Amino acid sequence: KEVDDLREAMVFAPDNDGIRLAYAFAALRKLIIVRDEKGDEDIKHLALDIAKRRPDLPQPHIILALLSMEKMHWQAVEEHLQASRAAPQNSFQDPLWYQAEISRRVGRSKESVDYYRDAVAKNPHDLSGRIGWAIVAAENGDMPYAEEILEAVADIYPHDVCLARQQIRLFNSDPEVMLSRMNECDEFRPRAATQEACIRDFLTAKLGRSDADSAIEVCKADAMYDLVRYIAALGRVDEAYEVALTREVHWTQTPFLFYREMAGFRKDARFMEVAQRYRLPEYWRATGRWPDFCADEELPYDCRQAAEAVVSPGQE
Repeated sequence: KEVDDLREAMVFAPDNDGIRLAYAFAALRKLIIVRDEKGDEDIKHLALDIAKRRPDLPQPHIILALLSMEKMHWQAVEEHLQASRAAPQNSFQDPLWYQAEISRRVGRSKESVDYYRDAVAKNPHDLSGRIGWAIVAAENGDMPYAEEILEAVADIYPHDVCLARQQIRLFNSDPEVMLSRMNECDEFRPRAATQEACIRDFLTAKLGRSDADSAIEVCKADAMYDLVRYIAALGRVDEAYEVALTREVHWTQTPFLFYREMAGFRKDARFMEVAQRYRLPEYWRATGRWPDFCADEELPYDCRQAAEAVVSPGQE
């Protein structure tokens, strides 16, 4: 209904760029749920027209970046976000928040921490920015910092912060402690029985108290990226690759590739095959902006050579 109402408003105010931007963002949100290639083009043409009419605004460039992200055209995403940050009216946080997100999605979590910090500085109570910031802080191995980031808004958003803490602690804290605290957010949103069983079996398997095979079986109903994380964290790298190379992929999934519990997974040369399912190696080769893990001296393969092996001619 929001899209229809804004489309009708544009009929009465065809030159109102505020309404046109609101329509473009609403249409884009709907597009993410219901795939429509024609809708892609309509939104793109609208955003390009607004960008031409109002070069001072960052929003049309953000819309173009999101359209490119949906197609996993990562280099185009960064180019549009750079244009959004250069716009004269770039006084709000969105360009920084989206750059933090893209940096995280392409494997540069150290850089992402800085962008999230700067974005949240513009709006200290921004929940999504704080959660993203805490996740990449934990990804970089600094759990106390991640906890501190969330604690600042725990009184304002108690239920969201509780859930975010559990999400982060699941793979970054002592399994024994996590087991004892896994129901502490139930007053806000109890887990489904299948998810509860998956997490409990995963944690007990991590502690060596139950069979990893049983835990993996229980978790098979989970989303692909979570299932691969569980399997990889249990040290079953070959099984993790069986899932990661066969299940359907989506552009929203890429952050899981760079989490700490995936370190052993990344040390296998097959990693680039999985990454190419998200078009990441072609982006890394084209830009020379390699993910953080490529600097790991213990990585048993050369990122550039491995990327070269999976990128077909003409894909860059």
